[in-house]
Amino acid sequence: MTEPESPALLRARHFAALCDLDAAGRAAGLAEIAARDPALAFEVEKLLALDAADSGPIELLRGEVAEVAGRRLLADELVAEDEPPAPERLGAWKVGERLGRGGMGEVWAAERIDGGFTQRAAVKLVRSGLASGEILARFRRERQVLAQLSHAAIARLLDGGVAPDGRPWFAMERVDGVPITEYARARGLPLAERLRLLAEVARAVDAAHRSLVVHRDLKPSNILVTAAGEPKLLDFGLAKLLEREDDPRLTRTDVRALTPAYAAPEQVLGEPVTIATDVYALGVLLYELVTGELPHARRAATTEGLADEISRETIERPSTRVRRASGERGAGEAGVGWMGMMGMPGMTRARLAHRLKGDLDTIALTALQREPARRYPTAAAFADDLERFLAGRPVSARPDTLGYRTKKFVSRHRIAVSAAALVLASLAAGLGAVLWQAQATRLEAARTARVRDFLASIFGSLDPDLGPGREASAATLLADGAARVEAELGDEPQIAAELYTALGRAWLALERHDEAESMARASLDLAIASAGADSALAASSRALAGEIATARGELLAGESELRAALASLDRAAGADSLDAARAAAALGRNLNAQERHTEALALSERAYAALAERLGHGDREAVRALLAECQALRFSDRSAEAARRIASARTALAATPHVNPVTRALLEVESAQVELHLRHPAEALAAAETALASLGAILGPASAARSDALQARALARMQAGDFDGARADLDAAVAVLRAIDPDHPRLASVLIDLALVYEHRGRIDEGIALRREVLATALRRFGADSAEVRNQRAFLGAVLRVAERYPEAEVELRAAIRLEQSSAEVAGEHAVSGSMLDLATLLTKTGRAAEAVVILEQRLQRMLSRGPAAATYEVDLTRLQLARTLIEVGDAASLAEARRQAELTGDGAVSAGEGRSRHDVLPVFVLAQVDLAEGRLADARRRAEEALAIWKRSGREASTAAGEGRLLLGEALAGLGETAAARESLQAAFELLFRRVGGDDPRTVRARELLERLDLPARRELPAG
Repeated sequence: MTEPESPALLRARHFAALCDLDAAGRAAGLAEIAARDPALAFEVEKLLALDAADSGPIELLRGEVAEVAGRRLLADELVAEDEPPAPERLGAWKVGERLGRGGMGEVWAAERIDGGFTQRAAVKLVRSGLASGEILARFRRERQVLAQLSHAAIARLLDGGVAPDGRPWFAMERVDGVPITEYARARGLPLAERLRLLAEVARAVDAAHRSLVVHRDLKPSNILVTAAGEPKLLDFGLAKLLEREDDPRLTRTDVRALTPAYAAPEQVLGEPVTIATDVYALGVLLYELVTGELPHARRAATTEGLADEISRETIERPSTRVRRASGERGAGEAGVGWMGMMGMPGMTRARLAHRLKGDLDTIALTALQREPARRYPTAAAFADDLERFLAGRPVSARPDTLGYRTKKFVSRHRIAVSAAALVLASLAAGLGAVLWQAQATRLEAARTARVRDFLASIFGSLDPDLGPGREASAATLLADGAARVEAELGDEPQIAAELYTALGRAWLALERHDEAESMARASLDLAIASAGADSALAASSRALAGEIATARGELLAGESELRAALASLDRAAGADSLDAARAAAALGRNLNAQERHTEALALSERAYAALAERLGHGDREAVRALLAECQALRFSDRSAEAARRIASARTALAATPHVNPVTRALLEVESAQVELHLRHPAEALAAAETALASLGAILGPASAARSDALQARALARMQAGDFDGARADLDAAVAVLRAIDPDHPRLASVLIDLALVYEHRGRIDEGIALRREVLATALRRFGADSAEVRNQRAFLGAVLRVAERYPEAEVELRAAIRLEQSSAEVAGEHAVSGSMLDLATLLTKTGRAAEAVVILEQRLQRMLSRGPAAATYEVDLTRLQLARTLIEVGDAASLAEARRQAELTGDGAVSAGEGRSRHDVLPVFVLAQVDLAEGRLADARRRAEEALAIWKRSGREASTAAGEGRLLLGEALAGLGETAAARESLQAAFELLFRRVGGDDPRTVRARELLERLDLPARRELPAG
């Protein structure tokens, strides 16, 4: 039984039968169709009307049947008259007038109506009939790919989402320009300017290919040129996104987003689409720009007809086409009239044909080869040849014969060659060395092109048209890619090694560490065998292994690999090379994770400087290095400096066109973290909300980056006292991460913050339960001796101590300290955790102050042994806690040592003054405690008053610490015999401490006892508020 025709093919057949008839014949044919199928007749009539028009509503069709058949008929793009209107607002955009419409949807003018600045866009709203669940899912994935494109000549994706009625939409940069062919004709561009313009377009296409995005529909109406002469590529990826797959009767080639006049043969035939497809379209554009005509005449209305035409196609050389151009008839032998139509006034047919003959013929025909493998390997190679032609140098598509290269040299240096025939002899003598160098350069370029093309061909399998009835998942894609490398590149080990490294990084991005490690091992084995153990290729493989180990929490192993890789890359590729910068950035992130922030800072600064210079300030890798730099600064108590660097980065990004919006958002997330360290909750909240708005629009609701922004906003809300809002954000972040992976590595951090919310709300047991869950996960994933387990034991022990569950807390804290000391012995130097401080506090609380002194002295010595790498703040904190613990011991020697330790804080000097900040209060207060213990009451009073003044200036006069200060002051005043002042201070201390820590706290009890000694019972009925 014959399979029924699809609706698209049925319309195509009737259209083909009627399109060449006169008006009466068309009317009769339509009437006959209408008698059987009125709806079909209506749709065919609309196609005939489009064919009769000068241009379609979106595409400049020039009235060609092939254009109508390809873009409107084969893609099922009939415009629906009853399409619902666009909403008045889409996201942050106010929708204005309609700019165009087509079967895939409509294009509307739009303006941003929030954000404090004006921005215009072209909003593409998908037709309602296409908004299936599958299309929506593909829409979200494609939006993430498009968001990664960043090039001055590519119209940016500004925003995207789903309208209230379920239709997907994109907001693209709105470009005021005309199609490239029309621009060249209207401006009368000479040949050289046309070639330069097309080379710029090819560079933009190559940038997209390097992001693994293939356009697949390059044509004049998708390449607009502005009044300033700047080309802009439109609709990257949109045609791919919006393909129909819901009609099981359609063959894979029935509904392909293509324009037949510019489509590569493999597109029409349903073969794999790679970067060579775009190279073919660039060849068509070159042909049209230099001849005024397309290289072929495709008129068929069905894919079968187009395939037949392609099988019989032969493409004339551009120079031959110009000589016999149909427009020359009636224009005289010179053909000036035809050249005027071309937009090259003053250029005759003969002169243009002569100019095209040879190199330009070869460039065009190479790009237009039937077999993809015979075309230029990349769009960059195509652009290179155009630029070589313009500079008078040999083109790569031409056989590199000695006679040909000599001819090119002579054409560039005609006067010098004519002046001295001996130059030819010199040229012949030196040509061997020149050719050897050119061959080496060409081999490197060919290797790079091979890698790019292979990756792009793998990426092409994401296209649902190319799979056997299914879409390739990322994991399937990478697994298939590895199998292809093994099967196809056995005789090209260096290319295979580079591809294994690229696939390994992709697996790492998916957090599939086993698969990433397998790729790294394969890459390293091939690199060592083919290039040597000390080669840059092997070092890149080692760097990947180090990044994988870091991601697994195996920080010391990761550090070892990354240091070895960085040393090799510095030697083999140079310290300023891109690969060395990437390795330095990865090592910086590793050391940050080890809390070795001083070392991390130096490496991250080096990496950022190199990456920003080589790739630009707006590049994702450069910004990622900057984020590591800022993280190191804030954990080194240099958050103000980190804030300044972020501000400078914002300025640089604002001056950088086409920065990936995700990159901007990640910078805002780090800004929020820095502001939190500075205790600026309002600024942190604003930065987090800016990041969330961008990440939600670009990446959708389920992305790890959005979880990071939610977590930052939660911390800002906690700092501002909004614990309900913080819990809502953290619950949302947990849901996002569990949707991605139930065992997501970032989940632990979010659960810890959620535990903090519970604990602040007094729900200590729930917080501790969450922390035990995180510890159990760390034990399972990383092992009992891992750094992650150490950290989680430390956090859990700290909370158990605060909850006064001292036996449990001591077990966890001592376990954390053992792991800390073990890792420090291996690493040589390691940041000292807070576990020693917590354990010392616990020991003091349980009457073991002498043991606490031993612990704190060990911590201090370990930190001082690190020299300048030790954070001053951490050293001072240890000294001050040691001093307070020595006060608890209480003997004269201990008090003398307590004073010495307190006076050593703050670079060895503690001085009074109005300019002192809240960060200086602890040394003052500890010295006041020493004074009181030693009976130096006047000094104790002076320092207590100074501490209280600092707390007041910093807005913390109602804090628990300020209550302790009032208690100390009252005690000193009582000892000095100033009873009235002592009573006032002690009463204030009692009231404040009663509110803050309760009536049973030892400090509150002490205040009450002192008041009673002064024959003034503490008031139990406290003032309201």
